[in-house]
Amino acid sequence: MTRDILNLAIIEQGLNTRIIGRKIVYLPKTTSTMTVVREEGKNGGIEGTVVVAEMQTVGRGRFSRDWISPPGSNLYLSILFRPRPDQLTQLNMTAAVAVIRAIRRTTGLS
Repeated sequence: MTRDILNLAIIEQGLNTRIIGRKIVYLPKTTSTMTVVREEGKNGGIEGTVVVAEMQTVGRGRFSRDWISPPGSNLYLSILFRPRPDQLTQLNMTAAVAVIRAIRRTTGLS
């Protein structure tokens, strides 16, 4: 079985974005994409920075719940946003719907 490798140059070349993905940090393995993106934010990283990893050793989900992140068929990512306080309540749901729509349009999968 062959394994697809992420090609960052091809991904960046295919992006037509104003915010999300202007900077992509790819890590084959990390503790947590959320930790890395938080550090990016603290260090002045640009909004829309995407941190993506094939494996997380200390991943966590919403409300700091443990997130099992073995290597293999999954991709783990976090995006640096700098929302206004009034945007926070809708950000999670809006992001989830956007991801679902992008997957459907790109792959035809539901």
